[in-house]
Amino acid sequence: MLVGKCLCGAVRYAVEGPFRYAGYCHCSRCRAGSGSAFSAFVGIERDKLRVTDGEDTIALFEMNPDNIVSFCKLCGALPLRPRARGPGLSRQDRNAGG
Repeated sequence: MLVGKCLCGAVRYAVEGPFRYAGYCHCSRCRAGSGSAFSAFVGIERDKLRVTDGEDTIALFEMNPDNIVSFCKLCGALPLRPRARGPGLSRQDRNAGG
């Protein structure tokens, strides 16, 4: 099991099972959102993810119909990124392990 959290620790989650895919995105929005040259991500099925704390602290922002960004209302970290379409849920990987 992999556990993770946002920067302030208000949002915590656990992931069970293997990832479906992993990658990096270099688009301008991911670079802006991560503050770096790319954003790392992994994909999992929705039923493999469990928000263990702070679900009421998660806010959603729809960048476009295919790209919904979630973030912690307190610290602004992007621990989870639900996909608008498809069975999976992408997750920002840089906050994992906490």
